[in-house]
Amino acid sequence: MKHGLTICHDDLSYEVFERFDKDAFLSNLDHYRRNRPEDIAQYGNRIIEQNRKHSFQWLGATNVVIFIVTTITIFADIHTTIRALNSFDSDSLLLWCLKHIYADDPHAMIDLDFYLQTSSNRGHYNSDVFSSDPNEYLYYHIAFDEFAYDLLRKRHPAVVTSSP
Repeated sequence: MKHGLTICHDDLSYEVFERFDKDAFLSNLDHYRRNRPEDIAQYGNRIIEQNRKHSFQWLGATNVVIFIVTTITIFADIHTTIRALNSFDSDSLLLWCLKHIYADDPHAMIDLDFYLQTSSNRGHYNSDVFSSDPNEYLYYHIAFDEFAYDLLRKRHPAVVTSSP
C-alpha cells in the first residue's frame, strides 16, 4: 500500500493468506508432520541486549505496539485502518493447518479448539472495527502464535500417510 500507514507485518499477513495453496499443503502434510520449526533459543538474547544498549528504554515492547495500533486507528485513512486491524487472517490459516497436522492427536485438538472461541477467533473484527478492542486483539494474536510455536516444537504429531 503506497504511502499508507499499514505496517509490513499487515501486508505480509495478507500475502500469506492470499498465496496459500490448500491442495499443496494437504499433499505435503506428512512432510509438515515430520519437521519442527527452528529453536529460536539458538539465537540467544543478543537482540535484547542490543536493544537495551541502543534504546532509551522509556517504552517497553508492549507499549510500543499499543502506541502503533492506536496511531494507526486514529490517524490512518479508513481503508488502511480496516486493513491493519483485519490483518490476522493468517491466524485462522495457521489454526486450520495445525488442526490438520494434529488431526490424530485428541489432546492437541482440544487445545486448538480453545482458539475457536468467539473472543479469541477475532471474527467480530471483520464486522465492526470501531467497537473492537485492539489490545485484546493483539493479545490473542501473540498468545496463539506462542502456543502454535510451542506445540510444533514440543509435541510431535503422528506421521500417518495422509490422503487429501
